[in-house]
Amino acid sequence: MKPRIVEKDAFHVIGLSHRFTPGTNNGIPELWSRFAPRMDEIAQRRGKHSFGICIPVEGDESAAFDYVAAVEVEPGGPVPDGMVALAMPGNCFAVFTHRGHISHFQETVKQVWGVWLPASALRYQHHPDFELYDDRFDPTTGEGEVDIYVPIDADGARAQG
Repeated sequence: MKPRIVEKDAFHVIGLSHRFTPGTNNGIPELWSRFAPRMDEIAQRRGKHSFGICIPVEGDESAAFDYVAAVEVEPGGPVPDGMVALAMPGNCFAVFTHRGHISHFQETVKQVWGVWLPASALRYQHHPDFELYDDRFDPTTGEGEVDIYVPIDADGARAQG
């Protein structure tokens, strides 16, 4: 796997959040099922894309993380009941593209985190990572492409050229 390296500016999202562990992350599709019908409740939405944001829980030995099914918004708008608003920091990212059915997504994730990252000279930054679901992905069929953004050290990425 060879990622492309990108700098992404800060952005804002609103979505539904739930805490998962590696053993419970099979509940993420159900979170999306609850979020999808509520997307229209979100004012000031930017574009039609959506994000799956993973925020590690610091100091948790079970490798827990908060997962937020979200859409990008203009900052400062109202947050619907039961949802959260997040300001995502700008960062340098290694971007990988999953191709095919979403049921095979975990295989791509395992390659990124379990194979590429440990072998890479690039250093992981402890910032949220995320999935980008844009017009290349069909949520009805589950087919298409999804980008995985892994935060990395910008100086190391520049040195790799």
